[in-house]
Amino acid sequence: LSNVLGLKVGGGIYKGLDMIGKSTAVIAIFMLGLFLYGRTYKKIWQGVLLSLPRMLLMPFLTYVFAHLFGLTSTSLSITVLLSAMPVALTLITLTQKYDFEVDLFANLILVSTLSSLAYLNLLRVLISK
Repeated sequence: LSNVLGLKVGGGIYKGLDMIGKSTAVIAIFMLGLFLYGRTYKKIWQGVLLSLPRMLLMPFLTYVFAHLFGLTSTSLSITVLLSAMPVALTLITLTQKYDFEVDLFANLILVSTLSSLAYLNLLRVLISK
């Protein structure tokens, strides 16, 4: 906002905002741990079944459409990898706020996050060829 308005941000303010910005990934992982801790994971296979189409179909469709729109190799790789990312942490907030299938979404988040360690690297290798 300060850049758009042409305002100069002081060193102390910039440093504080920079520290807050760098902490978002840590806070997101902490929230994920809090959400997943203590669950029973009785619906783990439902989480797997919900994750599989997202892990396979989303990157494939993104790859097809990225080619149709003529994206270059770097843009194409970034777009496909972003589409293959694990289920968003916003689901944690929404499922708890509306008390909607919290255990099922905990399974989905767990499966998609853990499996992303393997399939994102595999996808990166496949895209780079």
